[in-house]
Formats: sequence, C-alpha cells, structure tokens
Amino acid sequence: LRKIKSAGIPLVVTNSLPDMKYSKFWDVYTGPNDKASGGSASKAMEQGFKEKGYGEAGDVFLVVGVPGTPPQIGREEGFKQGLAADAPGIQIKGAQPGNWDQTKASEAASALFTQFGTKVKGVYAQADNMMAGVIVAAQRAGIDPSKLVLVGSNCSIEGVTAIESGTQYATVLQSPVQDGEYAAQAV
Repeated sequence: LRKIKSAGIPLVVTNSLPDMKYSKFWDVYTGPNDKASGGSASKAMEQGFKEKGYGEAGDVFLVVGVPGTPPQIGREEGFKQGLAADAPGIQIKGAQPGNWDQTKASEAASALFTQFGTKVKGVYAQADNMMAGVIVAAQRAGIDPSKLVLVGSNCSIEGVTAIESGTQYATVLQSPVQDGEYAAQAV
C-alpha cells in the first residue's frame, strides 16, 4: 500500500475494510459494513428465538471465518454487541473457526455440538457456505437443524436453499453485485 501511494496511484479497497490506522494509504473503500452485518445477524437470532418459542434466553455458538480477518472481526463484534444490547439472555457459549470453508465449518460445529449438545438453541455462522457445514454437523449429531435458529451471512445459494428447505432460519444479505458496482463507480 505504501508503494502504491508513493507512486501516486489512486487505490480503491473493496470487500474487506482494512484496519483504519492504514486509511491514509487508500483513496476510497467500497464494500460491506461487517459490524452492521453481525448486528443484523443478532436481530435475526433474537427474532428466531421468539418465533421458535425459545423466548429471550438460550445458548448459541458461532462458527467464524478466518480469525483476524476484517469480516470475521467485524461480524463477531456486531453480533456480540447486538445480543448484549437487545437480547442479553441469548448467551454465546463457544466459537470455532470455520475459515470460510464448508468442511472446516462442519468439523468446528461437530466439536461444538459435542461440547454443548442439545443445550444449543442457535448457531451464527459468518457465511452461508459454513452454515451448510453446520447443518451437516447437526444432522450427524442427531440434532434436527430445523429446531435450531441457524443464522448465516452473505445470502449465497447455500443459505437460500437451506432457508427454502426449512433447515436455516435466516441469512444476512451481502450483495456481490452491489460490491462490484460500487467498486466500479469508485474507480
């Protein structure tokens, strides 16, 4: 980034917002607000708890993206803050990285289902492809995924299909079309 800036080349950063302490090195950022995405996921979790008859309290776990990446950090922060503010009875009991990968997410969720079993009422996976792995892990653990409040993100085909089949409760939209349009306009 320093070399690009010193060469006088305009720089558009898109999709993942880097640490703002480096913002002097780019001209514009286009892309999602991952903290807001996590906040939307917390609202969906809260609504799902009410609709499924769990009230305002219960245990959930998270399957997160690659630890330390901007989307992972922002989405987790927004989710935690949203629950703390609006649904403090919904408690996060654990989190494991799924690294944005369905197979790794299935392994992570399997470990968490083994640890928490039927006490878990919901799962927030930071991407729908990881939620597909969570659903497989729940089924292998003998847990009916339709009984859980499963909230994903990105509104990708895996999430839409799982919502249509009744195994996933919700997803948070991140439009790749809008991401691309905004980046093109910024350029």
